Amino acid sequence: LNNGSTQDLTQNVTWTSSNEAVAQISNAVGSQGLATGKLGGQTTIMAQYLGVSASTTLTVICPSITLVQYTPFSTCIGTTFSYQFK
Repeated sequence: LNNGSTQDLTQNVTWTSSNEAVAQISNAVGSQGLATGKLGGQTTIMAQYLGVSASTTLTVICPSITLVQYTPFSTCIGTTFSYQFK
């Protein structure tokens, strides 16, 4: 608006991701503008409303495992049984 005020247009714009393998962004009612990371990398998120557009870069960082710890416990497994470790 020309008077310096702001307005939230999140639900009115059309959202796109330049690389949906990295992140998808929703246009569904109730979740407009919600980005979901899929794969580590970068994508450009774009919003368009009445011919005006804006964009920003979204970086998705995949967590890395730094430690796997196993604490043994007493389990007796017979010859006809199995046990699923998790």
